[in-house]
Amino acid sequence: TATDDNGNVGKTKEYEVVVYGDVNGDGVIKATDYVRIKNYIMGNSSLSGVYMEAADINKDGNVKATDYVKIKNHIMGTGNISQ
Repeated sequence: TATDDNGNVGKTKEYEVVVYGDVNGDGVIKATDYVRIKNYIMGNSSLSGVYMEAADINKDGNVKATDYVKIKNHIMGTGNISQ
């Protein structure tokens, strides 16, 4: 809960912000995110919630090689990830 300037008590709200390509949630798109998508596609790890949503870079409802390539291109400076 939170109190405003008049002493009124209210509830706080929490929000989750998804940055497409930021698969580990650290606020930066980098090689660790690329590796997380690769490991997910190879079946070596799992993703869920906002991390799964962040990995679906092309927003087609699936995390596949196309997302992997998009993040690789972004990191290499040859592509952009639309937010």
